[in-house]
Amino acid sequence: MRSGKCQGVRGPGRVRPVFATADRSGKMSPSRMNHLRFRCSLTLAALALAGCASIKVTAETAPGVDLSSPATYAWHSPAGRVPADPRIDRDAFDRDIRAQVDESLAARGFRLAAAGTPADVMVAYRAFLKVKTDVGAVNDPVGFATGWGAYPADQGYRAADSGGSYATEWEQGRVDIDLLDPSGRHMLWRGSAKTELDFSNPPKERQRRLRRAVARIIEQLPSR
Repeated sequence: MRSGKCQGVRGPGRVRPVFATADRSGKMSPSRMNHLRFRCSLTLAALALAGCASIKVTAETAPGVDLSSPATYAWHSPAGRVPADPRIDRDAFDRDIRAQVDESLAARGFRLAAAGTPADVMVAYRAFLKVKTDVGAVNDPVGFATGWGAYPADQGYRAADSGGSYATEWEQGRVDIDLLDPSGRHMLWRGSAKTELDFSNPPKERQRRLRRAVARIIEQLPSR
């Protein structure tokens, strides 16, 4: 097994060096190496089943607001805010979010108001990028950095009898979907989704995850 395969759930992140040693001779016994490979294989298998980057969704309704009666909506102008990042196709991002919101709201019984016709609520969105850092200590006797960390590929596998630490930088994406009053000035409801981003994924995969995140946000709307 190549060491680059054992990257934990933060594979896309930048992993700073882990400071650890094997034994006093600096070598790892064959039995320890096999143990480590076995544990790494189990961990990767579990992550493959669970999904390496989960989507966390939250929602909040403004006090005293009843969203059971609104039937029509219109897009606020401007409809949304997309991060100015060269890796993001802002037109495609806007198109995908709006298409998924339209589809999901229709499934919840909302209708898109005809142009120039007053709507019960206005819809807007915002997207954000943020660099996050995970820092932790390595105390595993066979040298596997558990949790969010992992050994960098050029370090190989080492036992961590002496302990050590790691710091992993990764990018978090967040999308907010807002329902506003007809004037567009007061927020009635906000749903948010956060997840780890991997820009090495193909565009189709990033599009699929974005639309899934938006669909899960709209699922948080109160029952009608």
